[in-house]
Amino acid sequence: MQINNINNYTQKIETQKTKDQEILLEACKDFEAIFTGIMFKEMNKTVMESNFTEKSRGREIFTDMFHEELANEASSGENGIGIARMLYNQMKNRI
Repeated sequence: MQINNINNYTQKIETQKTKDQEILLEACKDFEAIFTGIMFKEMNKTVMESNFTEKSRGREIFTDMFHEELANEASSGENGIGIARMLYNQMKNRI
């Protein structure tokens, strides 16, 4: 019986694990962006309405888009607001 190149198999496993961890990190960042967007929308509900601009469907769409983009920016970068990193650290060893 010959055992050849067991290192190749362990290297393939490590490579797959690294890819899975990258996918997990992206999923955690996406979750953080969605969570942050929901948080901004809920926070906006506490702000008093202004008569500066007329209430319309267009304004509502713009506000939703603004909150979504704000959440994406807040969650981007190395650490975001920290939720993605905490989730990733909790789940990375389960892969």
